[in-house]
Amino acid sequence: MYWSVTGDTAIRRARLDGTESTTLLTDTSGFQPVGLVVSRDGLDASRSRIYWWNTGGQLWSASLTDGSGITQVRAMAATMRRGAFAPEESQFYAVGGTEVRLASADGASESGLNSAGTNLVDLDFFGSDQLLLSDSTNNEIVQLRRNGTERLVFSSGATPGGLAYDATSGQIYSCNLSEDRIELF
Repeated sequence: MYWSVTGDTAIRRARLDGTESTTLLTDTSGFQPVGLVVSRDGLDASRSRIYWWNTGGQLWSASLTDGSGITQVRAMAATMRRGAFAPEESQFYAVGGTEVRLASADGASESGLNSAGTNLVDLDFFGSDQLLLSDSTNNEIVQLRRNGTERLVFSSGATPGGLAYDATSGQIYSCNLSEDRIELF
Protein backbone atom coordinates (compact mmCIF):
# COMPACT_ATOMS: atom_id res chain seq x y z
CA MET A 1 0.00 0.00 0.00
CA TYR A 2 1.07 3.58 -0.63
CA TRP A 3 0.12 6.72 1.32
CA SER A 4 1.05 10.30 2.06
CA VAL A 5 0.78 12.10 5.41
CA THR A 6 -0.62 15.59 5.94
CA GLY A 7 2.21 18.03 6.65
CA ASP A 8 4.89 15.90 4.97
CA THR A 9 6.33 15.78 1.44
CA ALA A 10 7.02 12.01 1.51
CA ILE A 11 5.16 9.12 -0.08
CA ARG A 12 5.41 5.94 1.95
CA ARG A 13 4.74 2.28 1.29
CA ALA A 14 4.29 -0.92 3.31
CA ARG A 15 2.95 -4.43 2.96
CA LEU A 16 -0.80 -4.74 3.45
CA ASP A 17 -0.23 -6.10 6.98
CA GLY A 18 1.64 -2.86 7.85
CA THR A 19 5.12 -4.38 8.01
CA GLU A 20 8.15 -3.10 6.14
CA SER A 21 6.96 0.51 6.22
CA THR A 22 9.41 2.79 4.45
CA THR A 23 9.66 6.20 2.80
CA LEU A 24 9.40 5.58 -0.93
CA LEU A 25 10.24 9.09 -2.13
CA THR A 26 10.11 12.76 -1.22
CA ASP A 27 8.31 15.18 -3.53
CA THR A 28 10.79 17.97 -4.28
CA SER A 29 8.16 20.45 -5.55
CA GLY A 30 7.81 21.90 -2.04
CA PHE A 31 4.19 20.73 -1.79
CA GLN A 32 2.62 17.70 -0.12
CA PRO A 33 1.73 14.77 -2.41
CA VAL A 34 -2.01 13.96 -2.38
CA GLY A 35 -4.42 11.94 -4.49
CA LEU A 36 -2.10 8.96 -4.99
CA VAL A 37 -2.95 6.69 -7.91
CA VAL A 38 -1.10 3.47 -8.69
CA SER A 39 -1.15 2.10 -12.23
CA ARG A 40 -0.20 -1.55 -12.42
CA ASP A 41 1.31 -3.07 -15.52
CA GLY A 42 0.17 -6.68 -15.20
CA LEU A 43 2.77 -7.89 -17.68
CA ASP A 44 5.78 -5.91 -16.49
CA ALA A 45 5.98 -4.82 -12.82
CA SER A 46 9.02 -2.65 -13.64
CA ARG A 47 6.70 -0.38 -15.67
CA SER A 48 4.10 0.09 -12.90
CA ARG A 49 3.91 3.72 -11.81
CA ILE A 50 2.58 5.84 -8.98
CA TYR A 51 1.05 9.23 -9.83
CA TRP A 52 0.15 12.07 -7.46
CA TRP A 53 -0.98 15.67 -7.29
CA ASN A 54 0.63 18.15 -4.97
CA THR A 55 -1.26 20.22 -2.37
CA GLY A 56 -1.12 23.12 -4.80
CA GLY A 57 -3.36 20.80 -6.83
CA GLN A 58 -2.15 21.58 -10.31
CA LEU A 59 1.16 19.77 -10.62
CA TRP A 60 0.87 16.10 -11.52
CA SER A 61 3.97 13.96 -10.94
CA ALA A 62 4.92 10.30 -11.35
CA SER A 63 7.57 7.75 -10.49
CA LEU A 64 8.10 4.03 -10.80
CA THR A 65 6.58 2.14 -7.85
CA ASP A 66 10.07 1.65 -6.40
CA GLY A 67 10.36 5.47 -6.05
CA SER A 68 12.85 5.97 -8.89
CA GLY A 69 12.38 8.01 -12.04
CA ILE A 70 10.41 10.94 -10.59
CA THR A 71 9.00 13.14 -13.33
CA GLN A 72 6.57 16.05 -13.54
CA VAL A 73 3.95 14.82 -15.98
CA ARG A 74 1.87 17.93 -16.47
CA ALA A 75 0.51 21.10 -14.96
CA MET A 76 -3.25 20.50 -14.76
CA ALA A 77 -5.66 23.22 -15.90
CA ALA A 78 -7.55 23.08 -12.59
CA THR A 79 -6.86 22.24 -8.94
CA MET A 80 -7.37 18.50 -8.43
CA ARG A 81 -7.87 16.53 -5.20
CA ARG A 82 -8.17 12.84 -6.11
CA GLY A 83 -7.76 10.66 -9.16
CA ALA A 84 -8.31 7.22 -10.62
CA PHE A 85 -6.41 5.50 -13.41
CA ALA A 86 -8.13 3.65 -16.25
CA PRO A 87 -5.39 1.26 -17.45
CA GLU A 88 -7.35 0.06 -20.45
CA GLU A 89 -7.47 3.65 -21.68
CA SER A 90 -4.09 4.84 -20.30
CA GLN A 91 -5.98 7.82 -18.91
CA PHE A 92 -6.63 9.47 -15.57
CA TYR A 93 -9.85 10.86 -14.25
CA ALA A 94 -9.37 13.51 -11.55
CA VAL A 95 -11.74 15.60 -9.43
CA GLY A 96 -11.42 18.94 -7.72
CA GLY A 97 -13.90 21.69 -6.97
CA THR A 98 -16.62 21.57 -9.62
CA GLU A 99 -14.63 19.68 -12.24
CA VAL A 100 -13.92 16.20 -13.48
CA ARG A 101 -10.81 16.23 -15.67
CA LEU A 102 -9.59 13.51 -18.01
CA ALA A 103 -5.88 13.37 -18.88
CA SER A 104 -3.69 10.97 -20.80
CA ALA A 105 -1.12 9.09 -18.68
CA ASP A 106 1.75 10.65 -20.63
CA GLY A 107 0.42 14.16 -19.93
CA ALA A 108 -0.06 14.98 -23.61
CA SER A 109 -3.77 15.82 -23.41
CA GLU A 110 -6.37 16.98 -20.91
CA SER A 111 -10.09 17.76 -21.12
CA GLY A 112 -13.08 18.34 -18.85
CA LEU A 113 -16.29 16.37 -18.36
CA ASN A 114 -19.72 17.77 -17.56
CA SER A 115 -20.10 16.87 -13.86
CA ALA A 116 -22.53 19.45 -12.40
CA GLY A 117 -20.89 18.99 -8.98
CA THR A 118 -20.15 21.82 -6.56
CA ASN A 119 -17.41 20.35 -4.32
CA LEU A 120 -16.11 17.10 -5.75
CA VAL A 121 -13.71 15.41 -3.31
CA ASP A 122 -13.23 11.82 -4.56
CA LEU A 123 -14.00 9.40 -7.39
CA ASP A 124 -13.84 5.73 -8.32
CA PHE A 125 -14.83 3.60 -11.28
CA PHE A 126 -18.28 2.02 -11.34
CA GLY A 127 -18.63 -0.71 -13.93
CA SER A 128 -16.95 -0.52 -17.29
CA ASP A 129 -18.01 2.96 -18.39
CA GLN A 130 -19.06 4.94 -15.33
CA LEU A 131 -17.58 7.00 -12.50
CA LEU A 132 -18.74 7.54 -8.94
CA LEU A 133 -18.17 11.08 -7.64
CA SER A 134 -18.37 12.30 -4.06
CA ASP A 135 -19.89 15.81 -3.77
CA SER A 136 -19.55 17.12 -0.20
CA THR A 137 -21.52 20.34 -0.73
CA ASN A 138 -24.64 18.76 -2.23
CA ASN A 139 -24.29 15.69 0.07
CA GLU A 140 -24.44 13.37 -2.94
CA ILE A 141 -22.69 10.45 -4.50
CA VAL A 142 -23.10 10.88 -8.23
CA GLN A 143 -22.94 8.13 -10.85
CA LEU A 144 -21.76 9.56 -14.16
CA ARG A 145 -20.90 7.95 -17.49
CA ARG A 146 -17.25 8.49 -18.42
CA ASN A 147 -18.35 10.70 -21.32
CA GLY A 148 -20.11 13.06 -18.86
CA THR A 149 -23.73 12.08 -19.61
CA GLU A 150 -26.53 10.28 -17.76
CA ARG A 151 -26.17 11.55 -14.23
CA LEU A 152 -27.73 9.50 -11.36
CA VAL A 153 -27.58 10.53 -7.69
CA PHE A 154 -27.33 8.46 -4.51
CA SER A 155 -27.86 10.43 -1.33
CA SER A 156 -28.25 9.70 2.36
CA GLY A 157 -28.32 13.33 3.43
CA ALA A 158 -24.88 12.97 5.00
CA THR A 159 -21.67 14.67 3.84
CA PRO A 160 -19.68 12.15 1.75
CA GLY A 161 -15.90 12.15 1.62
CA GLY A 162 -13.73 9.37 0.24
CA LEU A 163 -15.45 6.56 -1.61
CA ALA A 164 -14.72 3.17 -3.14
CA TYR A 165 -16.62 0.68 -5.26
CA ASP A 166 -16.23 -3.07 -4.67
CA ALA A 167 -17.00 -4.74 -8.01
CA THR A 168 -17.14 -8.20 -6.38
CA SER A 169 -19.94 -7.36 -3.94
CA GLY A 170 -21.47 -4.47 -5.87
CA GLN A 171 -21.21 -2.27 -2.74
CA ILE A 172 -20.34 1.40 -2.71
CA TYR A 173 -18.44 2.46 0.42
CA SER A 174 -18.52 6.13 1.38
CA CYS A 175 -16.92 7.98 4.27
CA ASN A 176 -19.69 9.93 6.04
CA LEU A 177 -17.85 13.09 7.13
CA SER A 178 -20.71 14.48 9.23
CA GLU A 179 -21.01 11.36 11.41
CA ASP A 180 -17.46 9.87 11.17
CA ARG A 181 -18.56 6.49 9.83
CA ILE A 182 -18.54 4.39 6.67
CA GLU A 183 -21.81 4.00 4.76
CA LEU A 184 -22.76 1.29 2.27
CA PHE A 185 -24.96 1.83 -0.77
